[in-house]
Amino acid sequence: MSEKGLPDFSGKVVFVQLLNGQNWDLTEPEFERQGNGWMLVGKPSYGEDHWTQGTIIGVRWRYVAYYVVFNSIEEYQARRTENTEAAKAPEPPRLGWLTRHLIRTTPIKDA
Repeated sequence: MSEKGLPDFSGKVVFVQLLNGQNWDLTEPEFERQGNGWMLVGKPSYGEDHWTQGTIIGVRWRYVAYYVVFNSIEEYQARRTENTEAAKAPEPPRLGWLTRHLIRTTPIKDA
């Protein structure tokens, strides 16, 4: 953990699953304070032909359901290709109408 109380992902590849079911694989991720919250910002680890290649992706930290940390791009790629079925993220839990409403309307204070 860093002095901000946030994980240190220096030199890592991080797979993040968001509360809405989207997921991203980020290389060189760092935390940036943007607006009133923390963003996890990094480069996509997808191949050269992916539409996000050469871009920067930022995800709001408070919307991350879970993450998986890999020590290198080689480890990440080996695990992805080793067993594609096992590498798939589990489906996020189904949310009822009240939970969805509370997620949209309840302000969450970032660290």
